[in-house]
Amino acid sequence: LTSNNNNLKLSTISEDSLRSDETSTLLLGEVYDPIFGRNQSVFTTQFILPFSNVDVGSSDTLMLDSVVLSLSYAGIYGENNQLFDITVNELSESIFKDSVYYSNQDIAFDVNAVYSQTTTVNTEDSVMVGGEMKAPHLRLKLDNSLGEIILDASGTADLEDNVQFVAFFKGFYVSTNIANLNGRSIVYFSPISANSKLTIYYHSTNLDSLSLDFS
Repeated sequence: LTSNNNNLKLSTISEDSLRSDETSTLLLGEVYDPIFGRNQSVFTTQFILPFSNVDVGSSDTLMLDSVVLSLSYAGIYGENNQLFDITVNELSESIFKDSVYYSNQDIAFDVNAVYSQTTTVNTEDSVMVGGEMKAPHLRLKLDNSLGEIILDASGTADLEDNVQFVAFFKGFYVSTNIANLNGRSIVYFSPISANSKLTIYYHSTNLDSLSLDFS
C-alpha cells in the first residue's frame, strides 16, 4: 500500500484448536505478549523398546544407578540460557500413534511427578556424557522408581514388544513455568534425534556401567 488514506481495521481471531500429534518438534515453555497474552507450550510423548523381548536378567541381580530423560534441542523462541521450572509426570492414559490429537486436548497423568526442578535451558552449549562431548541437549535426572519398575519387568510380557510396552509404560507429560519472569522462551526439541531418549543406567553383580535406551 502506498497511500496514507487507507482506513484499515485489523483483528486477530484465535483458532479453537490445532492438530498437534506426530509433530516434527516438541515445544516447551512460556511467553507473554501484551497483545496476544500468555502462550504456554507443554507436550506428551511415549517411548519404544530398544529391541523386542527385553531381558537383561533377574531384578534380584540388577541395581539401578539413575534414570535420565534426554531431549535434543532443535531451536528456541525468545531468550536462551533461561531457568525453566520443569515438571515431568507419568501418563495414566494411553496415547496412540494412529490417533488424531488436538492442542486443546487433555491427557491424564499421575499427579506424583518423577521430576520437578528448576533447570537451565541452554540450546548452544555441548554436554559431557560419559566422558564424551555430545550435541546440545537437555538432561533431566528422573526419580529412580521409574527405572526400577521397568527393570523389574525384565523378561516379562510387558517388555515383549512395543504394543505391550506402551500399554505398560504410557509415556510422559512434560510441562514448565518460566522461573525468571524477565526471561520468557519456548524451546523446541527434536523427538527423532539420537540424543532424545529415556536412558536407564544400572549395573549387575558381575558388570558395571550398563544402560538401556528407549527412543
